[in-house]
Amino acid sequence: MKQATASPPVRSRLVVLSIAAMALVAGSCGEKTSPTTGPASTDIAAAPARFDALGPHAVGLTALTIPTDAGGAREVLVWYPADASAAKVATPEVFKISDLLPPKFRSLVPDNLNPALTLRAARDLPGDKSAGVYPIFVFSHGFGGYPSEYQHLLTHVASWGFVVVSPVHDERGLLSLLGEPRGIG
Repeated sequence: MKQATASPPVRSRLVVLSIAAMALVAGSCGEKTSPTTGPASTDIAAAPARFDALGPHAVGLTALTIPTDAGGAREVLVWYPADASAAKVATPEVFKISDLLPPKFRSLVPDNLNPALTLRAARDLPGDKSAGVYPIFVFSHGFGGYPSEYQHLLTHVASWGFVVVSPVHDERGLLSLLGEPRGIG
């Protein structure tokens, strides 16, 4: 009579699969070779990217209105790589913190705390089609904020070839903190 052997426990199988996966990853991280040129250079210090400076793309900014399931709408701001020749003659976007407030609150912000910040983005420029498709970067602002407050950062990301999409969460924005709750419709 043939005795049935029990299969290894599931945990053992997972350990073996994990080790095999790590071996594959480690093997793919080794030195690359080419049949014609030999080992490829792995010296990443040769030409490090300098992401602290603006990227090579001009930046456009637009506002979209997206319908919601509840029958209302949500504003979405989009920063994107823009056509360089159109950007050269466009008027740059100017941001003031008081622009986020309703008229009755704007007078409460003193001029010395409300500078006009000129950004490196312009409204509704044609997109840069030279590189084809760009990756999407989704940004969601924090409680009491708005995407406009992060324009410097989001313009910077778009200048490196990303389409930055940021919904405006009015229901948790500054106006809600000031006693004017606004939900999404």
